[in-house]
Amino acid sequence: MTFSPCIIENMPAAEYHSMRDWTGSSVLRKLASSSALHARHFESTPLKGVALDLGTAFHAAMLQPEEEIYAIAPDCDRRTAAGKALWAEFQGDHRGLLILDSEMGNTLNGMIEAAGKDWRWTQALKKTKREVSVFGDFGGQIKSRMDAWNEDIIIDIKTSSDPVDAASFARSMDKY
Repeated sequence: MTFSPCIIENMPAAEYHSMRDWTGSSVLRKLASSSALHARHFESTPLKGVALDLGTAFHAAMLQPEEEIYAIAPDCDRRTAAGKALWAEFQGDHRGLLILDSEMGNTLNGMIEAAGKDWRWTQALKKTKREVSVFGDFGGQIKSRMDAWNEDIIIDIKTSSDPVDAASFARSMDKY
C-alpha cells in the first residue's frame, strides 16, 4: 500500500499493524538501543502479560468505549461444577475478547472512574479524533498511531505501576 505523507482517521488497528512495509515508532525506539535485527524481532514478537492487558483495556475504555474489546471475568471457583459452568458460559459469551480477571477488572474500573473525575482529561478528550494513523517518508516509510489528536494536542495514553508524581512521570517519559 502506498500513501503520500498523510493522516488517516478510522483505520482499523489490525490494518495499521499489518502494514509491515512501514516502520512503526516502536521499532524506531528499539533501533535507538539495539540492532536492526533485534528491532525487527521486537516488531514481530507480540508482547503479553497482565499489566499489558490492563493497559490495553484502559486504552479501549478511554478511546473506544462504544466497542466491545474486553470483558471482566466473574469471580468464581473454577474447581467446582457451578464455577466451571459459569466460566464456560462466560467464555462462550466473550470469545475473542481480552479477558481481565475480577481483580484487574476492579483496578480498571478505578482507573476509569479516576480519569472521568479529571476535568482536564475529559475536556481534552472531547475535542479530539481517536486512533489516528500517520504516514510519511523520511528516508524510509514511517508510520505512527496517535491515541487522540487535534490541531492543538496529541494524546498518548500510558499506564504505569509507578507512583504518580512528577519524578516518576519524567522517568516513564524518558523510558517510553
